[in-house]
Amino acid sequence: MSCDQKNYAIMSSSNSHPNGDTETIGGIVQSHAYSILSAHEVDYEGGPFRILRMRNPWRTGEWEGEFSDKSDCWTDDLKAQLGHEDKDDGVFFIPYRDFWTRFDMTEFAMLLQEPVPKKQLRMDQSSKEYFKITLDGDYDTKNNVFGINVQQQGERFSTFKRDQNPYRASDVNIKLYSLTGETPELVKSETEYTTNSFMKSMICRERTLAAGEYLLEVVINWNAEAEQQREHKDAVVDLICKDDAGFEMLSKQESLELLKNIEFQG
Repeated sequence: MSCDQKNYAIMSSSNSHPNGDTETIGGIVQSHAYSILSAHEVDYEGGPFRILRMRNPWRTGEWEGEFSDKSDCWTDDLKAQLGHEDKDDGVFFIPYRDFWTRFDMTEFAMLLQEPVPKKQLRMDQSSKEYFKITLDGDYDTKNNVFGINVQQQGERFSTFKRDQNPYRASDVNIKLYSLTGETPELVKSETEYTTNSFMKSMICRERTLAAGEYLLEVVINWNAEAEQQREHKDAVVDLICKDDAGFEMLSKQESLELLKNIEFQG
């Protein structure tokens, strides 16, 4: 609900299906993108109840389960609280518990008034690299974008949207350490496996980053396919930051010097 309260744009994809978006289950078009308009917590049956308001961009076809337009779950009080209307306009409500079983990916974006600069460095034929990020001043990530993208390159990436993509993405791990204090501190890590995703992102939005130096660790566990076809063993790393931050790839010697005091966490 915090993303909704911050007025982020939120999108969610329904569960993938071999027949793509020609298949509909429970009113939800499969392999299809929906927008999340708002998130709510209301009192229902004597306790807190979470529910989402969503929209099918096709402007027709809606969820058919509990709290769908014609569901018996609606009370006059809930209709008034949530602004429910019985229209076939693609807008519908769905309980959190049903959302988690019907949708498999959710993404959000901070709405900005101006573009955010991006700096890019390349990991060529490498499985692990370290980068130094330098912030000249304190950086408020709650109101400004600070993110890292790691995007696998080559034909593997350029064909990943095709229906018959023969390539598989390799797993990527990202960790960011602060070097601004007396001892290094792990700021954030993204180490969970993402199914066949050619781009891995890490967005910091929970804190203010103090001025100073940060160490970014990027590890790509290249799969057998990438190892065999080395022209596919390539990736770029993006730093997305409003301020003019320093961003450089470290040599092995420089990395060793910075790593001496860091106890890595799994």
